[in-house]
Amino acid sequence: MVRAWHVLRYGGLGTLASAIFVFIQGCDYKEATIALLTLLLLGIPSCFGGGLSREGIHVTRIQNIVDGTGVLIGNEVTFTVSLSEGGSATAFIWNFGDGASGSGKTVSHRYTGTGTFVVTVVVTRRNGAQDTFSTTLALGATTEIAPRLFVLNDNQQLDIIDLDTTTVTASIGVNAVEATNDGAYPHMAITPDGARMYVIHYTLNSVTVMDLVNHLNLGISIAVGNNPSSITIHPDGTRAYVTNGGDETVSVIDLASNAVVDTITLGAPQIEPILFAIHPNGTTAYTFNQDSATISIIDLNTNTVVGDFDYDVGSNPDTATSMVISPDGTRAYASMAGGNFTNSVLVLDLVNNTLLTTIPTPATNGLFDLALSPDGTRAYVTAVTDNLVHVINLNTNSVIASIPTGSAAIRIAISADGTRGYVTNFFDNDVSVLDLTNNTNLNSDIPVAGNNPFMILIQD
Repeated sequence: MVRAWHVLRYGGLGTLASAIFVFIQGCDYKEATIALLTLLLLGIPSCFGGGLSREGIHVTRIQNIVDGTGVLIGNEVTFTVSLSEGGSATAFIWNFGDGASGSGKTVSHRYTGTGTFVVTVVVTRRNGAQDTFSTTLALGATTEIAPRLFVLNDNQQLDIIDLDTTTVTASIGVNAVEATNDGAYPHMAITPDGARMYVIHYTLNSVTVMDLVNHLNLGISIAVGNNPSSITIHPDGTRAYVTNGGDETVSVIDLASNAVVDTITLGAPQIEPILFAIHPNGTTAYTFNQDSATISIIDLNTNTVVGDFDYDVGSNPDTATSMVISPDGTRAYASMAGGNFTNSVLVLDLVNNTLLTTIPTPATNGLFDLALSPDGTRAYVTAVTDNLVHVINLNTNSVIASIPTGSAAIRIAISADGTRGYVTNFFDNDVSVLDLTNNTNLNSDIPVAGNNPFMILIQD
């Protein structure tokens, strides 16, 4: 019926016979008669109520186009149905292709993930008949979103800081119960597209899912193993890995379904895995096993342990607080807060699977966090009680500078261009901004809204 209307409209009177046939097919006898007369006299199919343009869906407003590829996630997209002149319909039901739906001639929707979505609308005509129309929409990555810091405070409040204005633009509660548990140091990870955050809860044995687009706690709690200590998201955004120090396992979470789909059992002698790092090849990972002084090697294709090696033979358990793999995948660096290597950085050879060397620092009471420059030539480690960040030249494995911070420097995040460092100051309730080109503190601290800022991540 609609096709015939367009044939007649654009094809001329020579197609009148086929047009009449289709109109009669689409109407009851009485309506078909009226349609035929109306068609002959006016060219408007009355049993359709004036007709609907086959082109149907038109995207009338798309914000923030990225290189012509589509819409940025999190921004509002408006769709409308364009009716032919004189046309009418009684209902419009939309399917946005991501599980969400809507109704109305004009609708708006926000997408929270990248990809290509088939948007469909079912139009109900006055006689109850329905037509379905579709279009596709490509959503690009969030590369045009202003650079942001995510600060997880010890009171389980997530503060989102806009780095263009250096102000907190949103605060989200994470878990009120965990906020009352002393020693439950928070840890979190962000999906590569910046749409989701996953936060572990050490005493609750669970992971909370946060919506970073709409600034919401989604109320999703994922049960994992005992005493989870770290969470790492695969670079392809499909999986998260949670180290469970209480039962020597790693929980594998499918991020599409937000469910644990596998559990990697380390087994003796790998005791208390506390850190997890993924090799740049995306197929191998390493766990730092605190009480057994070992590193486990995991095949991520099969989720099995394929090897391990010792990093210490002493009897004093080593406490590592962070482990990062170099961009070329040949080295891993771990900052040490206790044990035989207190105040040092371990350098692990991932080619030969051995401890290569240790890098001493001037820290007096342990190191807490470690981050690498994007080019892998510098390491930055926080010395909590000294209120310093030590800068290490990884070509010489030596400390070359120490940058003052606020009180109790906990975690550090490095900008994508390597020029800025951001450090959470636990007791000052703010974030220090460091100039990493000159290794100085810019003295432009950013206040947080929560209490005792702990974990920090950057999206830029």
